[in-house]
Amino acid sequence: MRRARLKPFLEKRKEGMKKKIAFIIAGFFVFLLILEIALRISGLLYVRFSQVSNKPVSNKKGVYTILCLGDSFTLGIGGSKGHSYPEQLEILLNSGGLDKKFKVFREFRINSSTVLANLKQDLQKYKPDSVIIMTGCNDRWSMENCRFFGAKNGNLPAAIDAFLHVSRVYKLIKISFLNIDSALGNLFQSPPDIYRAYRFNNNEAEQHFQAGNNYLLDGKFDLALEEFKAAERFEPEQVLVNFRLASMSRDYLRNEDLTKKYALRALSYGDSAIIGYTFMFLFGSNYIETKENKKIAAEMEAVIRSRYRGSDKERALIYLRNFFLVSTNIYTVADILEHNLTEIIRILKKNNIQIVLMEYPMSIGPESDKAIAERANSFGIPLINNKELFGSKISRENLKKESFFAEDGHCNAAGYGLVAENVYNLLVKNIIIANAKLN
Repeated sequence: MRRARLKPFLEKRKEGMKKKIAFIIAGFFVFLLILEIALRISGLLYVRFSQVSNKPVSNKKGVYTILCLGDSFTLGIGGSKGHSYPEQLEILLNSGGLDKKFKVFREFRINSSTVLANLKQDLQKYKPDSVIIMTGCNDRWSMENCRFFGAKNGNLPAAIDAFLHVSRVYKLIKISFLNIDSALGNLFQSPPDIYRAYRFNNNEAEQHFQAGNNYLLDGKFDLALEEFKAAERFEPEQVLVNFRLASMSRDYLRNEDLTKKYALRALSYGDSAIIGYTFMFLFGSNYIETKENKKIAAEMEAVIRSRYRGSDKERALIYLRNFFLVSTNIYTVADILEHNLTEIIRILKKNNIQIVLMEYPMSIGPESDKAIAERANSFGIPLINNKELFGSKISRENLKKESFFAEDGHCNAAGYGLVAENVYNLLVKNIIIANAKLN
């Protein structure tokens, strides 16, 4: 009887608790919504009044500033010093009889994701009038700063991260916890730049390594190889040394056994930061499931499981799995490039910066080539078809490929000169002469 009398009271109390919980949850989401709006408004104000303004500012009055963003083809690997395409472009522009002075900068960004990740700070640093972008050839194997990848390939934490990253509140929370080495943080991390990740313990090894890099940039591959081997003698377990020797063995010596040897050594002495590079050396752009390749893949996994520890082991195994997934699906790679270029173009257009897209002097894959061309066409952006222009010149003048390409597949000084000419012709015809502010 007593319980029967209490029942209406208990039900009323229960209903009240439900309303209170619903009110708290609703209040929490309203708070997040208000915070999200506040962060977005503050972001707009920052863009409006900070150094990254809607109106770009030249470094000096009367100087037209161009920023070239890209990978080793922008850095100038394979050509002699001073002969990268940005350096040759600056000479052409300043000796072309134009009224303006020109300053051309270049920034090495390993893949399109890294171009996007660093774009705002690059705009702050250089304040360019025009940005020239040639990127995408490393997207298949380089994981640095790639957010799109996890969502496309079943990596649930990365997929959640990519989905939530549109929220300013989520970004604020994530930034707040960047210094906490938690399991969640480890899963969200991207492999770091290997040049920052591995330090030399032997000064002589480091000196030989730097000398080798200088020769490599200068296109003197035989001297570069000697220096890298000298560095190996002083510090045989240095990841960067083995990385470079793997690269030289593949691109210069064309020796598969040496490539495998040094790639697996780099993997063995390194950590998750080296996974993509090792994958590239051992399998190239695409993984084909042959008996030999399956054996090498098993060796890679065995090295990771035996040599790596803790969260880095788990991260390395995730990266390895995802590299195989991406390498066998060319459309996924093209989707990554298309996504990144769309965001890059959106940011540059928002800042009223002139954009030029470039294809590589060679194909980086039919779907990736198509993605670059389609982004240019969709946004009405000038496109430099280097691949077609190179092929036409080689065929028309009956030249050999070696006339423009170094032994490792990069351009030589003449090749970068041709890229510079292509850019110069497009800039003068479509941008500089037509742009009233330069008259």
